[in-house]
Amino acid sequence: MKNHFFITGVLCGIIFAGSALFSAPKLFSEAEEKGGLFDKVRQLASDIDPKTQRKKAHRIAVGDKMKIKVYPEDEYVKGGDWEVSSEGTVTLNLIGKIFVEGKTVAEVEREMTELLAKDFLVNPVVVVEVDETEQSNTCDPRQRRGHHFRQGGRCRATAGRCDSCGGELFLMESPGAPSPGGFTLPYYETAERPFDFKHYFFLVKKNATLVITFLVMGATLATIQVSRLSDQYQARTQILLERPRGGATQVSQAALEPDIFWEDYYVTQENIILGDTVRREAADEMKLAEYFNVRDLEMAATRIKEYLQVKRIKGSRLFDITATSDDPQFAMTLANTVARAYIRKNFENQLYYSKELLTWLPREGEELITIEDPFGTVKQLTRDELIESLPSVRTDPTVRELRGKVVQLETEIEEMIKEYRERHPVVVKARAKLKFLQESLASEKMRVVENLKQQATGQYQVSHARIVEEAQLPKGPVGPARSRMVLRTLGVEFAVICLFIFLWDYFDDSIHSPDDLVRKGISLAFLGPVPLLKKEEVPRQERALIAHYQRHSAIAESFRYLRVAINFSAPPEALKNLLFTSCLEHEGKSFIAHNIAVSLAQDGNRTLLIDADLRKPVAHRVFGMENLSGLSNYLTSEITLDSVVRQSFIENLSVIVAGPVSPNPAEILASKRMAQLLETARQRFDRIIIDTTPLTGIGDPLVLGTLTTHIVMVIHAAKTPADLIQKSKEILEKSGIRIIGCILNSVDLEKERYGGYYKFYYKTYGGYYATKRAEEKPEAPAAPA
Repeated sequence: MKNHFFITGVLCGIIFAGSALFSAPKLFSEAEEKGGLFDKVRQLASDIDPKTQRKKAHRIAVGDKMKIKVYPEDEYVKGGDWEVSSEGTVTLNLIGKIFVEGKTVAEVEREMTELLAKDFLVNPVVVVEVDETEQSNTCDPRQRRGHHFRQGGRCRATAGRCDSCGGELFLMESPGAPSPGGFTLPYYETAERPFDFKHYFFLVKKNATLVITFLVMGATLATIQVSRLSDQYQARTQILLERPRGGATQVSQAALEPDIFWEDYYVTQENIILGDTVRREAADEMKLAEYFNVRDLEMAATRIKEYLQVKRIKGSRLFDITATSDDPQFAMTLANTVARAYIRKNFENQLYYSKELLTWLPREGEELITIEDPFGTVKQLTRDELIESLPSVRTDPTVRELRGKVVQLETEIEEMIKEYRERHPVVVKARAKLKFLQESLASEKMRVVENLKQQATGQYQVSHARIVEEAQLPKGPVGPARSRMVLRTLGVEFAVICLFIFLWDYFDDSIHSPDDLVRKGISLAFLGPVPLLKKEEVPRQERALIAHYQRHSAIAESFRYLRVAINFSAPPEALKNLLFTSCLEHEGKSFIAHNIAVSLAQDGNRTLLIDADLRKPVAHRVFGMENLSGLSNYLTSEITLDSVVRQSFIENLSVIVAGPVSPNPAEILASKRMAQLLETARQRFDRIIIDTTPLTGIGDPLVLGTLTTHIVMVIHAAKTPADLIQKSKEILEKSGIRIIGCILNSVDLEKERYGGYYKFYYKTYGGYYATKRAEEKPEAPAAPA
């Protein structure tokens, strides 16, 4: 794996600082030759950022908490946390007690560096930080930007300011290829995405089955509901509202405020059309109290408001009076009746015209009217007979249409009464409809008569409101918009489902992917995932050592990937001893440790697997060995190492089983015999893999961590809480144990966000290896006696 050197700086218009950062590779090269790489970086940072100089000039006082880190790392000189004693001193391994009170941070660094360089280390670098909380950028994509304790164990050097980020930049320790100095240089970022759209898109995609299921259910229920809705019909009557020719007061007001006056006037007319007076008169004319089967006219007038809508056509004096109903005949009659009622009420209110015009012909025409025809014959006609005899009434299209419907319905009723009695619902309903049509016909006749009266008296020239287009019988339904209603329901349902998924993700404290480590603020390097092992796909006897039994499978390829990732996480000598632990039980740490050991052995390394879980050992069952003599016997007696090291059935892999369960595992693991065992094993084996107990409530990993160089944490995907991982990490770091990274176990590649990449990688290369299955399948080990 190649080293990545990527230095990012924000230079806010300072040309000198930009030139300095662009020259950083040259400085690194020169520093590498002279053995003072981080001295150059620190000098560069000091030149760029005056604030760094002030921090280095801080004078240390009694009680100050210091973080000291030494590079290159040495097992005898380890950094950590120190508090300045009441005597003003701190004690460092090899150097001993150093007086620091009153000295600056830079002076303490220089003094420690000189003492170490004099007798112990070649070209050492000592970094001292006094704990303080401030806004800073860690230059580490694994840690969130914000207020953090700057830890000396992680901060290599200050590297300038990032004004766009609001803090300072630091070169942070991060896994990578080893540098010539024996430590790793980081690949870091300064920008943090405030909103990860891809993450939320993946959450929806991950729960696609749930989303689709609820959407289908919602669409089905919505379709059933909208199918029960009745068709709606609209009829529109259009009226023209002329500007009235009023008195001097109105003219002067309109002249002073032409736009405001007329806009207010038109809004007023819209309200009058929908007002109680017009609706009451329309309800009375159409006999709607009986139609709606309500007690009085007021209730009928209130009911028709939900059927009506008045809208002015923008930029004109035209108004549309629209009636919507599931009965097309009722919609047409209502729109026309309301329009006429509005015109009549304007006349009756004497806004601009005479009221006498409406009273010329009484509405109730039951009295007899005497007329003389052209032949001199005198006849007495009722009002209805007189109206029916008028040519304009007989030829009016609406009257003719209604008359035809009346005649047709009367004929149908005559046929009905041959089969049904008068009180049969079919007959009652038909007669009610006939009555409604007859009333509508009478209303239309009166409309024609009133039009004739106005024409005869010449009153149209003084009316400011008139009907431009009468409502016609609707030809088809206009609603409801069933498809739109279903789509709107699905949109709301989808939003609710997504909200539920996002809230579930927000309150889910487990780790599913490497991104979750960043989001939850856990600064652990991610070494790689191990796919979920599906029991139905792997025989039971092969699951524990799948890297051996199914070495061409995708999961075996994942262990080869982890082997490479671990090899490049630190210098080879530092990876001699490797300790595997976890936060909780049943996270798969033993499974990971065993298969990593198998993978290392397959790579030609002489590998020793030590089962240091003296409480619940499993290695003897996995490798088919007896557990009568093992690690616990070696630590509590004087037997030789050869007596407990056993060669497994896998080439290059030896195993030390746990042995009989000990009543005090932590004490015997902390004994000198354990340190001697590791020292002897380092000389005989290339790699040593140690499987130990989980961290929670047990001190065994802390004891063994002080004896080994590096530790790997195993995290069970979608199970281990993030806060527990963070606490475990802090416990290890406070104990001076270095964590090289974490492995995410049991990752469902079909669901998780990074599953697509790893699934492609493992399946592709696993398939490549699968084509070379010429060798025979390894035999299972014999069961222990």
